[in-house]
Amino acid sequence: MPRRMFRLVPPLWLILTVLAAGCHIFAQPPPPTGAPASGPSENDVVYGVAAGEKLLMDIYRCDTPGLHPALVMIHGGGWRSGDKAGDRGTAVNLSTKAGITCFSLNYRLAPKYQFPAQVLDCARAVRWVRAHAKDYAVDPGRIAAWGGSAGGHLSLMLGVMKPDDYPSPDDPNRALSAKVQYVVDFFGPSDLTGAAQFSPLAIQIAQGFIGASRTDAPDKWGEASPITHVTKDAAPVLFIHGDKDSLVPLPQSETMKAALDKVGVEAELIVVRNGEHGFGGADPQEVGKAYARAVEWLTQHLKSQA
Repeated sequence: MPRRMFRLVPPLWLILTVLAAGCHIFAQPPPPTGAPASGPSENDVVYGVAAGEKLLMDIYRCDTPGLHPALVMIHGGGWRSGDKAGDRGTAVNLSTKAGITCFSLNYRLAPKYQFPAQVLDCARAVRWVRAHAKDYAVDPGRIAAWGGSAGGHLSLMLGVMKPDDYPSPDDPNRALSAKVQYVVDFFGPSDLTGAAQFSPLAIQIAQGFIGASRTDAPDKWGEASPITHVTKDAAPVLFIHGDKDSLVPLPQSETMKAALDKVGVEAELIVVRNGEHGFGGADPQEVGKAYARAVEWLTQHLKSQA
């Protein structure tokens, strides 16, 4: 593949976050109800500048000694909205309870910025984390990505890309790897080439992200699809998806898992019964179990390499 230049049971507040997400297309959950009062250790840290805009992240440090695994958190919002603050409650929980240092990102948004801008920014953020690993007591060999919906899509892209894919020419850290070791994907789209599965609204939003229709730019829609980049070197993935999701249908996770299975990459799929996009309509206890498994899976994998 050519080098692409553009190319632990969760607390109640975490369950309520999921339920509050509702059915917004490619949505980001709102700030969690009853979340811990503490916030990021560092706010609005600049991890790069693109097209004259500062790229910002919030950092949630662990207060325990030793090297910690890192988690890059990518918000949803149809690639066109959302903010890193939406991951605050989850990041506080993971950094204080699971011993994972969290880096919650903002990235350039569509339609002003179209693919591959969002992937370039996320790749740049991973490279920044590796370049500053010593500053934050992070192990650069243990970095995972976590995201929902559009953030799930971008997390998958970080898991299937080659280490030197998507370099930003002005990035001083572009020689470092942008690939993550593990991915937790909540109901993210993986195959935009199968756009017929999506609702007309979802196709419209994806077209705003790509910048052209599927008919006019089929190669670009393929390039933006994680499933087209799957190899035996892809990162293991935990998928969590509702079986009633009418916006990003369940087959998006099923076919991506099958592609990973085919090449021998570890993949697990948790199906949330009666879950719409954002898990609206699902049993809160089942949603809580799914999130508990996400934390358990992530912690086990990241700490197994220590």
